[in-house]
Amino acid sequence: MIDTLRRTRELDSLSDEYDREADDRNLINELHERIELLDEPDRSIVKLQLEGYNYEEIAERTGLMVKNVSVRLVRVKNSLRSYFL
Repeated sequence: MIDTLRRTRELDSLSDEYDREADDRNLINELHERIELLDEPDRSIVKLQLEGYNYEEIAERTGLMVKNVSVRLVRVKNSLRSYFL
């Protein structure tokens, strides 16, 4: 997500005092805030994926079908992407 946001920004408009690390931290914080606003079980699914669990492990932990986990993650990612773009 962060890489996508970086690609969409105009590099010419950045000043010499631009702090990329601070900007990345702000984007990551904003992404985490948006994740916290998600409904359950979407929030849990996203957090489990961020912790490194695969679809099968997430399905096992949440009681959902693997296909349902996959579909929910695609929808959440698209929603987050549209918010940031």
